[in-house]
Amino acid sequence: MLDLVAGLIGGLIGLGWGERRELRRAEARRAALAAGRPVRVPCGIRDTGAGQTQWRHGDLLITADGRWWTPPGMNTRRIALGPAGLTVHGTRPVSVREGWDVNPSCRILAVRVGERSLELAIPEADLAALGDVLPPT
Repeated sequence: MLDLVAGLIGGLIGLGWGERRELRRAEARRAALAAGRPVRVPCGIRDTGAGQTQWRHGDLLITADGRWWTPPGMNTRRIALGPAGLTVHGTRPVSVREGWDVNPSCRILAVRVGERSLELAIPEADLAALGDVLPPT
């Protein structure tokens, strides 16, 4: 019984520590973005055309020159989200089915880049900082 109680208390402490760490990282990204420095935000991407259902995980790289989605460890295979022309058409929570592939604490943004429709999964803590960079329609 003591092991169960100790395990529950340890789990709650670990959960709280993890949430605080993510909030601190989001605040650091917000400060870097406000200072004009390049920022990497964890981000999943999915192409919504022609039955595409697989999420790819990586980073949303934001610089003064533009925005790109980059896979982990590979800066050469960027998907350009352009310095202009990206519009956000809506947000929604992660569905139960998507919760296996995407962190449930993310929000899904439906975006258009030119003629291409994409979905971006961005941590909810980073949405406020990205409001200026990802303009809604």
